[in-house]
Amino acid sequence: MVSIGNGVKSARRGTLAVLIHWIAPASKDTDAATLEKLDLERLKAAIRAQLDRPIAVNETRVDLREQFESLIDEYNSGSSQIEQLFLELLKLSRNLTDEEARHVREQLSEEELVVFDLLTRPGPDSRPRSATK
Repeated sequence: MVSIGNGVKSARRGTLAVLIHWIAPASKDTDAATLEKLDLERLKAAIRAQLDRPIAVNETRVDLREQFESLIDEYNSGSSQIEQLFLELLKLSRNLTDEEARHVREQLSEEELVVFDLLTRPGPDSRPRSATK
């Protein structure tokens, strides 16, 4: 169940492995839009923290960070609504959780998975860079 603005965000146990719970002060001055933005910031911080470990272990996962930054940029530019961003961030979080467990599913160690990814995922363009003057 996902609810925005009423203080409770719940994600599947495996998604963020935490219950994101915003305890808002009981103030009549705090409007729903402000609570939504605070909840969103909290979710973004949790996903940023969740991104660090898999990328540190396997740099081929940097595309996950790029996807995260792209979602944030779209929201900041005004091309997506807060509710849509929240749902997309939860989806990304689920993908992160799946990616962290992939080495078990593939029956590989983390190190073997890094090599596997280097061999099978498209890498940077191998064309020589032109010299800039």
